[in-house]
Amino acid sequence: MACPSGQICTAGRCQASCAAGLTACTGVCRDLQTDENNCGVCARVCAAGTVCVTGACVVSCATGLSNCSGVCRDLASDNSNCGMCGRVCGAGTSCNGGACTVTCMTGQTNCSGVCRDLQADNNNCGACARVCPTGQACLSGVCTVICGVGQTNCSGTCRDLRSDSQNCGACGRACPSGQVCANSACTISCPAGQMACGSVCATLATDPSNCGACGRVCPAVTNANASCAGGACGFVCLTNFGNCDGNAANGCETNLTNTAAHCGACARACPSGQACVGGACQALCGNGRLESGEQCDDGNRIDTDACTNACTRGRVALGGNAITYVTQGFSTLGEPVTTVAGQWLPTSAGGVLVMSNDGGTTAPVDYNAFLNAGGHVLMIGGSNYDPYYNWVRNYLNQTGRVGSPGWQQISCGPHYTALGSHPITQFLPTTYSLTVSTASYHMVRFQASQPAGTAIIGRTCLSGDNGSVVVRRYASGGTFTYLAYDVGQYGNSTTVTQFVAPFLRGYLAFVRAAP
Repeated sequence: MACPSGQICTAGRCQASCAAGLTACTGVCRDLQTDENNCGVCARVCAAGTVCVTGACVVSCATGLSNCSGVCRDLASDNSNCGMCGRVCGAGTSCNGGACTVTCMTGQTNCSGVCRDLQADNNNCGACARVCPTGQACLSGVCTVICGVGQTNCSGTCRDLRSDSQNCGACGRACPSGQVCANSACTISCPAGQMACGSVCATLATDPSNCGACGRVCPAVTNANASCAGGACGFVCLTNFGNCDGNAANGCETNLTNTAAHCGACARACPSGQACVGGACQALCGNGRLESGEQCDDGNRIDTDACTNACTRGRVALGGNAITYVTQGFSTLGEPVTTVAGQWLPTSAGGVLVMSNDGGTTAPVDYNAFLNAGGHVLMIGGSNYDPYYNWVRNYLNQTGRVGSPGWQQISCGPHYTALGSHPITQFLPTTYSLTVSTASYHMVRFQASQPAGTAIIGRTCLSGDNGSVVVRRYASGGTFTYLAYDVGQYGNSTTVTQFVAPFLRGYLAFVRAAP
């Protein structure tokens, strides 16, 4: 049997004659390397989803995918098959473009295998490896000049807008010629050591109105002037005042002229028994206040009046021609007196001169200089001697001779009535009638109008009588007192205890006290 054209006899059978790489399968030449129905051997059909590759049925992958052990893989991004099947990317890396690369969080960029924040990384600012110069920092991906506290970046240079004359208060705001920048405002230019405060150059170390800073005014302080030293407020006490309690809140509270605990200076205290007068320690005597250890204090430093400089009772002298019951009155009070013979006492006899007369013609003594030097005169009774009446007018205004022959006994009552309140009459009853009527004799009558400093403090019951007890105070502190009753010559023990002694008690208290 001859085989047809194009066939050959193989194993006793006519078969197709196939080219190299092909195999005859049931009379048809097949490529067993790629034929999905004859894959590797004739009649081996590849299952659905597979293809014949090099004589084996394998999975069929879409474009861009590769078959890795029967599974389609994207070798460009598969972390377990990166660039080739089975190549696994290590921890912290991922497959990008078929290569394992570092993986960065959102907001970061891989720079040579290290994640960088290109917005803030001074060595990778805006792009990998872009390094910011010294003095700059990466802000929002741009290298920017960094300024210290109190400074501002002006076009890449740090400026103090508070004091920079070319950038005063704002970048680029230049002060005019002759001005400087102070507290962010252009102002005048001041000499070294001073600062412009508004329109004034001030030395902040010493200026109380700009102490330590412009406009910082040192507060007012009691009895002191505000001061500024080293830029700190203080104060300087006025003359004669001191901050003796150390409390700045109440300033210089102490008057150094009259404070015994701080006399002339805070640390200078007066000894016990002394007072501070004009900033100097002095004995308390003479301050007008009766204090412990003092018998009297008439408020002056006159040693020859009713109260001595040692605040002991001054000498009381008694004279005149009618002193019987006046003497008993002083004795009742326990008051020592010096009795001097004669109708008129010499001014040297004592600081208090008490004269009681019942008539008499001896020439009177002028006591004006004595009174103006602070002395005290008390006249009791009187005389119908005309020069006597004229003498009285040297001190008080009186109407002249009373009755005829110059004296008058009071026949009405009461013989005495107090006029108002006065220290001299403080121990007398408001009204009183003498128990011996002759004691009511009086020889002077006073006018209603009297010299300045005069007080009419008692009167009789007689019609037209303006007063029977009158006292005049002189500018020196001296006094002239007239008691127009004849109680020195006439009376009894009752007269003494009820009238004379109480009157003398009030009189001495009056002249020994401060005006």
